[in-house]
Amino acid sequence: MFNNLKVSFVGHSTVLVEEKITYLTDPHLTNYAFFIKRSRQPGIPFEKLPKIDVIPISHVHYDHLNFPSLKLLSNANPHTLILAPVGTGKFLKREGLLNYVELDYGEKYTVEGVEFELTKARHVAYRLPAIFPTKCAGYMIRGEKNVYFTGDTAYWDYFKKELSKDRIDLALIQIGCYKPYFLNWFIHMNPKHGLKCYEDLRALNMIPIHWGTFRLALDTIDEPKEELLKLLKEKEYSGIKILENGGSVKY
Repeated sequence: MFNNLKVSFVGHSTVLVEEKITYLTDPHLTNYAFFIKRSRQPGIPFEKLPKIDVIPISHVHYDHLNFPSLKLLSNANPHTLILAPVGTGKFLKREGLLNYVELDYGEKYTVEGVEFELTKARHVAYRLPAIFPTKCAGYMIRGEKNVYFTGDTAYWDYFKKELSKDRIDLALIQIGCYKPYFLNWFIHMNPKHGLKCYEDLRALNMIPIHWGTFRLALDTIDEPKEELLKLLKEKEYSGIKILENGGSVKY
């Protein structure tokens, strides 16, 4: 068991990780993702966040790439570095967010001994005014402990064939926005596939994300969590922790 990693669920895909450095995944701290209003306020308001060293962005969808949030964080700490998949920079630059590094799949960037590697995701993302899809990604983050952040992705064999080669102390796994599944299976995981992802990764621990904030499909705000809880009654998983907005856990 490790004891030097603190993880807090801010909401949706926004997770605060405090280790050797502090990073915040896909920060969304405002009331709307495009025209969809959030159902719960951020579990940690902007004013209560610590200094953020790195912001890993998974893709350009409005619930993941939120410019007002990025500007708040960048203004609070001009040294905050934004990491993003290749093709995202043009959107950041247009908004005056210039402290960024673009990564392609498999590329790595190290900040104070913590390595961020861009991993593949099975997802599709558009954002106006671009007419072509941009890259979608997750991150394998290697510090004193290793954290894998899925971003948005469908279930696929990449988890088992490639990512399971790493030791993963904690996996932040997307489980929401899946109904109807015949329309969403190729871009999002449901709770069942989130568990399968966890198994394939051979991760020691899992925190489910991408639920409880924005209703982006027919599954309700809490339905992913409720479905996951039902599945957890059928099979024992000692490493899974479901955090409510603002909840924290130390490993």
